[in-house]
Amino acid sequence: MRVSLLLLLFLAVFLPENLSAGQVIIEGNHTSYAGKTLAFATFQDPFTGKDSIIATCKVDSTGCFRAIFQIEQPQLIYTRLGALKGYLHVEPNQKYVISLPEWQDMSPADKLNPFFEPIEFQFSLENDTNANSLNRSILQFDTLYFKYLAKFTRPRNINRDTLNQVKNMLLSLVTNDAPIFFKDYATYKIGLLELLAMQYRVKHLSKQYFENKPLLYNNEAYLDLFNRVYDKYFYYFGQSLQGKSIYNIINDRKDYRALDSLLQNDPVLTNAELRTLVILKNLHDEFYASRFSRSGLLNILDSLIKYTTNTIHKQYALSIREKITRLMPGYAPPAFSLYDRHHRLVNLSDFKGYYVYLNFCSCQSYACLKEFDLLGNLAQKYSNKNFIIVTVVIDEDTASMLPYAEKASMNWIFLHYGHQPDVVKKYDIRGFPTYYLIGPDGKLLLSPAKSPGEYFELDLFKIMRARGDM
Repeated sequence: MRVSLLLLLFLAVFLPENLSAGQVIIEGNHTSYAGKTLAFATFQDPFTGKDSIIATCKVDSTGCFRAIFQIEQPQLIYTRLGALKGYLHVEPNQKYVISLPEWQDMSPADKLNPFFEPIEFQFSLENDTNANSLNRSILQFDTLYFKYLAKFTRPRNINRDTLNQVKNMLLSLVTNDAPIFFKDYATYKIGLLELLAMQYRVKHLSKQYFENKPLLYNNEAYLDLFNRVYDKYFYYFGQSLQGKSIYNIINDRKDYRALDSLLQNDPVLTNAELRTLVILKNLHDEFYASRFSRSGLLNILDSLIKYTTNTIHKQYALSIREKITRLMPGYAPPAFSLYDRHHRLVNLSDFKGYYVYLNFCSCQSYACLKEFDLLGNLAQKYSNKNFIIVTVVIDEDTASMLPYAEKASMNWIFLHYGHQPDVVKKYDIRGFPTYYLIGPDGKLLLSPAKSPGEYFELDLFKIMRARGDM
């Protein structure tokens, strides 16, 4: 009882006002944000690039907002603000009053561009008076760090003495009383300079920065260096005498435990948790590199999910699995909810039980408009065969689709992407039109599918006949 009372006294005295243990508050005000919803996120894992939303809040009519969430460790968070992306390092038990820039809308072209990257900036804090605060320390370090970074991308101009001089300058910014997160941040940023300067081999960096070191899941500098040091690890390990069996283990045996046992022979991967993280990274990367069997990689990933007892690694593995299977035949495609021409919200799940010929188009695209007549013929011919066509229109507003959606000859479903614009990225739309075929069980059959002008109907007939639906 006495311990509990002492703990309560400590929390009452040392935690900022109105904050419970682990809580973070972010406040701000800017009239251009009135009525908008802000979503604060962190990275879901170090490999897929997906966001993990940790807090959302509505900005009131005067431009004021307040977001509250819980964290256990210091970490980087960010929020997308139209054409901008603001970021901030937050620590448990802290309140941050941030300065917001004027809201900048994305252009229509940017909204359609799946490769659009917002302009990034670090939030300035109105209530940060500590010269050694985490955000001030990182900003001061990065200002000097990026001054030299460009030089280190041209390693011919860098010798060992120059490297050591820059390292010493950077280390002089890391005081004894600096936050631990910042000390680690600086350590791994300097490691990246060593890698770029090519003064040390990857094996040396692995031993110095990762072997028998704690895994810093929330420190982006650690994860950045990790991703570079262990880039293409499966491939390079497979070129060695001791590692050549990796191809048989992944492609033929599809055996996670055998893979883990093989990699354990590498002196830099004797740590089991580090080894699992390296396996996760390479399972993700190799899925897109065509050096290993995709089915083998997926089988090993499923086994890792089953056997790992590390909840963070399981979360990372599930995130990777969701990404790599989202457009694979045999798996459910990304869900969406979009409005039709009658302003009714339509869900992809509403079409379960039907063959769905899903296509993404723009009514400004000649290639799309040219195929509308062919789509109309398909819709009419298969109207009694539990087959429907769904067109997702990727135009600035719904006006462009109405003349086509209201035509009697175009008797299929038109939806507008505006309610869920990230559907463009989820379906990896890089050009118009793009087609998919989804089966009655809600899983992808053809990904991508042929267009109607490429004799898609022949593929559809074969599939429906083989399944007894024709």
